[in-house]
Amino acid sequence: MSPSAFALITSYTRLLFWPAPLSAFHTFHLSGTFWEPSVLIGAAIVLCCLFLLASFHKTDPRLSFCLLWIGLTLGPVLNVRWMAANVLTERYLYLPSIAFCWLGGIAAGHLWLLFETRQPLKIPGRAFLAIAGLALAVLGTSNIARRNQVWRDDLTLYTTTLRTDPDSYVMHLNLGTTYLAEQNLTAAAKELQIAFRLKPDSPNPHYQLARALEKAGKKEQAQAEFQIFAALKKAQPTTGGMAARPVQ
Repeated sequence: MSPSAFALITSYTRLLFWPAPLSAFHTFHLSGTFWEPSVLIGAAIVLCCLFLLASFHKTDPRLSFCLLWIGLTLGPVLNVRWMAANVLTERYLYLPSIAFCWLGGIAAGHLWLLFETRQPLKIPGRAFLAIAGLALAVLGTSNIARRNQVWRDDLTLYTTTLRTDPDSYVMHLNLGTTYLAEQNLTAAAKELQIAFRLKPDSPNPHYQLARALEKAGKKEQAQAEFQIFAALKKAQPTTGGMAARPVQ
């Protein structure tokens, strides 16, 4: 496994236990060595899960199954070379979260039975579990309602995402393209310039910026951006795309 895979395990574990802040595009930076803190934490998580998997295999197979489920469903998205631009994303936790919720239910069940054997704690303990479960349900429902508002249109989605992940190249590119479609050329140029500063080898921001400059009547600058787009596109022979075109 690459160092980045272990760093991803750390990030996904955090999102399982505390899914905040929610974001349409979590920025993930590749790890260069195995000595980075996030990589070491991820390796420790893997070793701990392997130990628990072996320990619970005979004592409580349900727990082993849950750990195995999380590993098998999360494993395919840990190879950053296979993934799209959004390497770290919440939707990849849909299947692993099923087993994580099972683990939470099993833990709550054990606590419920534990309070049964401890008579002084029976009523307050079970009341605490019930209140905690209700509070989680209320918080989850309110969070869903708030997030639904974020997804109501592209502009809201991209601007909200950039508040939590300001160095997301994709979000700046998408926001710039959205501003361009709305004829807000100044805002579009600003976002697209940020996008190609974040990812200098990408041709897409240059093409969209050329369109914005062309619409603004800056034909010479637009032509220069089209030429940069063509050069970067030529350096990526495996990807299709448009050739540079002269400004009319």
